[in-house]
Amino acid sequence: TNASISTLPSEKYNWLENVYYYNWSVTLNSIDNSSFKNNTTYFIENWNLNINTDITTDKNILFVVKGWNIIINSWVTKINAILITIKKDSVWGNITANASSTNQLFVNWALYWNISWLLSNRTYIKSDSNWYIRVGTNVNFTSKIFTNPPPLLSKFLNEYLEVKKVAK
Repeated sequence: TNASISTLPSEKYNWLENVYYYNWSVTLNSIDNSSFKNNTTYFIENWNLNINTDITTDKNILFVVKGWNIIINSWVTKINAILITIKKDSVWGNITANASSTNQLFVNWALYWNISWLLSNRTYIKSDSNWYIRVGTNVNFTSKIFTNPPPLLSKFLNEYLEVKKVAK
């Protein structure tokens, strides 16, 4: 399904408010950031989440992909969301990109799981007048996600941590 979040058909996950479930591939080609009225969780199982646009909302948004990948397009430069991939059966997903890029990516909130390809293939690097080096992927973790979390954040983080413990 290719759609904006505001028009994407969905099912409520366990009948919870602001929690939506998808059992098909989701591609975000545009987002009306004003459509995020509340902190919201989007749970995608058995398929990829493709992010082809910036996400600049000030709400706490959680995307959970179970058993597949989160793929960030090479021209995306800002994501204000929590991104988590979780193992399903024997399949681990990754947080990756569709291609290498010289564009700088800022992720404000958090990323959980394997981001090595994303980090190694965003090749933007620059030093500024203060001699700080700016690199291709910046992940800015914030306590905001815990003081005003999206629905079920603790459930999915616990599931992620439990699977990580078993994997070790």
